[in-house]
Amino acid sequence: MSKGKHTVQQNETLSHVAKQHYGKVDYWKGLVKANKDIIKKYDFNSGYVLITPGQQLDLPSDLTVKAYTDNINEQINLSGADHVTFDF
Repeated sequence: MSKGKHTVQQNETLSHVAKQHYGKVDYWKGLVKANKDIIKKYDFNSGYVLITPGQQLDLPSDLTVKAYTDNINEQINLSGADHVTFDF
């Protein structure tokens, strides 16, 4: 079940959105995957994500965002590389 939508505010980061809606900063990675059609610039290794005020982000369920985040973290850990590319 979806948690609805979140409208990005000025000076807001995806980490802030994740903390506000899920209580965990690290879930920003799952939010990127859930919003892959909206968020076009991101780098999981550096933590860089470009979001802009006014964007409407989908907020998946707690279980979904956790699963997305866990999957991304696993891929990063298994790769052993400094930089990992993801195809969603």
